[in-house]
Amino acid sequence: MKDPSTFLSAEEMTKRRTPCELNNWVPTVFDRYRESNEAKAYLRLKKGLCKQLLEEVWPLALLAKQLFGSSDQVICEPVLGNQKYDALIEDHRGGVPIQIKVEFTIAGNGYDDHLRMEVLNEKGSASTYGDLSVSGTQHTGHKIDIDQSGRDREELSSNAMRIIIKALRGKADRRYGLNHWLCVKFDDRIWLPNKDDMEAIRASVLSEKRALNLDFAKIFIVGSSGELLWDLT
Repeated sequence: MKDPSTFLSAEEMTKRRTPCELNNWVPTVFDRYRESNEAKAYLRLKKGLCKQLLEEVWPLALLAKQLFGSSDQVICEPVLGNQKYDALIEDHRGGVPIQIKVEFTIAGNGYDDHLRMEVLNEKGSASTYGDLSVSGTQHTGHKIDIDQSGRDREELSSNAMRIIIKALRGKADRRYGLNHWLCVKFDDRIWLPNKDDMEAIRASVLSEKRALNLDFAKIFIVGSSGELLWDLT
């Protein structure tokens, strides 16, 4: 069995690609982690470079596809490290190259999402919406239970607004600059099952965003479905 930690290198991840090249490459990486249950667990728990893959490179691919389509005049470059951006986009479409620094963040439920992945790895399934209860610790052995309750439409909409606004607040009151963009990745496949709610949620998020001190030239919400893109600028 292959070691999942060898499936992806930093050199391969940070290669400069056009939007088309990037969007063709990302699914091939996901396919590598479908080879075994061990590899699936490695990806789900965001081990090694999988954290950057899921939280930065995949969102970059989604954003680039929505904004630039199949243009070969745009180059995307993931950047690893602790700098105030996660990717560089070079836009050559206007003749004079423009460099954009993009910061990514995830709209999610943090540690709860991680616990759901632990249950999925152990049992093969895990409720997306059920309430979590945890006993013990990771070191001594913890027990995670998820009830099978669902969520009504109002609850899903409320949670969608909450996690997006929380992600935006996490980037407020920091210095970035006019050549920085912020992109929030949001799993619209889970939290927006009813498309009729999209505009109402977008309007509420936009209203909350106006009260925040966000030092970005552009702010986008991009959906995991590949179909949703909101410009909150």
